[in-house]
Parts: sequence; C-alpha cells; structure tokens
Amino acid sequence: MAEADDSNHEGRVENVNRTENLLIYKVTDNPSWNLCVFFGLQHLLVAIGNTISVSLVVSHSICADETAKVQVLSNIMFSCGISTILQSLFGTRLPIYEGANSASIPVIVALMSLGRWECVAAATARPTVFGNSTDESLSSYSEDEEAPWIIRLRELQGCVMVASALHVVIGLFGVVGFMLRFIGPLTTVPMITLVALGLYDVINGLAAKEWGIALLSVFMVVFFAFYIGRFAVPLPSYSQDRKFYISKFYLFKLFPVRINLLNDNRSIMFSKDTQ
Repeated sequence: MAEADDSNHEGRVENVNRTENLLIYKVTDNPSWNLCVFFGLQHLLVAIGNTISVSLVVSHSICADETAKVQVLSNIMFSCGISTILQSLFGTRLPIYEGANSASIPVIVALMSLGRWECVAAATARPTVFGNSTDESLSSYSEDEEAPWIIRLRELQGCVMVASALHVVIGLFGVVGFMLRFIGPLTTVPMITLVALGLYDVINGLAAKEWGIALLSVFMVVFFAFYIGRFAVPLPSYSQDRKFYISKFYLFKLFPVRINLLNDNRSIMFSKDTQ
C-alpha cells in the first residue's frame, strides 16, 4: 500500500511502497475539488455513453426513424436529468448521474421481437417521402394516424410504469433489506454476467462496423486501469509550501476512461482517413 500524507493525498505518492492492489482513495476519503471535477466528468462520460446506447437500442426495437431516434434520445436525457436533480436533493442524495437502466434492454428486445410488434418488412411497407426507402418507420402518416413506433413505445412505457410500481412497493415494505441477507457477490456477479450475455446481439449489431475500435477500447481501459495504473507518473505540481515540484501521480489508474476516449478519437479519425 502506498504510504502518503493524508493531508496532501490527492492521488500523489511521495514515498512509494506499493503493492499490486493499490487503493488510492477509500470510501471515506475526500479528494480535492479540482480532482472531483475531473472525476465527475469521467463518471458523466461513462453514464452518457450508456444512456445513448440504451436510446439507440430502444429506437431500433420500436422501428423508429431518424427523427424519432432524436425524440427518444431527448426524452431519455431529459428524464435522466430530472432524476439526477431529484435524487441529489432528496433521499440518498448520492453524487451520481442517474442514467438509463441497461438491465431492462434484454426484456425490451424480447418483447419487441414478438410477432405483433415486429417491424413490417420492406416489401409490404408503404412507399415514403424519404427517397426509395420503404421501411415502415419512415412511412408518412396523416395527422390523425399514429406512426407504429409511437404505439410500440407506448407499450414499453406501460411495462416500465408497472415495473416501477413494483419497485416502489418493494422499497416501502423493506423487502430489499430482508433480501440483502441472502444477496452477496456470489449472486450479484452471475446476475450481471447473465444481463451482459443477454445483450450480446445488441452489442454485436452496434460494434459490427468497427470491431477493431471496439475491441481496442475495451483493451485500453483494462490495460490502463489494471496494468499501467500501478505505476505513478511524474507530473509538475504546485503548493504554497513547496512551490513548484515534481510529484508522482497515478494518472492512468484514476482517469482510464478519459485517456481511452482520446485514444478512441484518434483511432476513429485515422479510420476515416484511411477509408
């Protein structure tokens, strides 16, 4: 474990005597405000990426056109913002971003794959005003006629409302506290794994066009956080007592996502240039 002065912790290590399992910040530690800004931005980038992914999956499941995709994304982002403000002011008041729930994606995909909700094939759909496309989601409808994606979205909204009511009942009667006696890592990890495996088809569809960049992104985050993150990077620092000096900072361990996003941007620009 790294031995550092608690009053000047902030991810820096003056006297390094670390093990491989280095824990820079404990639950009760308070990073400085400037580091909290960067930590918050990193958390927001991860959460927004998940929110956008959920909106794309939902839009694809309900056969939405490009305009409808924008509406779905806008509604989800607005709802997440309201939820974040409410939970920051009331209740647990956690300093987190309330993003979309990706655990419900397998259920949404399964529900929308039923025969009555499947997208109409191009051969049977009506011609549209969007070029030669005959996709049902792009069809033009009169003012008195609803687009099919609105009907599908309303069906999903009803399911979410019923499920949310069940969550409220479970929370009010303290069922969660009782169930926590029987829930531990041996039950949580398999559950999360099964949810991720259920999203395989969705992930495959989203990453199929750029498998190289997708795999590189996963590899770089793991590499930064668990391998390079063990090494402190010398960086210039300043304090009123010591003025300018060189301190060791666990840059890759604290900001693997932000550094990986910079790498992804360069990879995407290089891929576009080569194409």
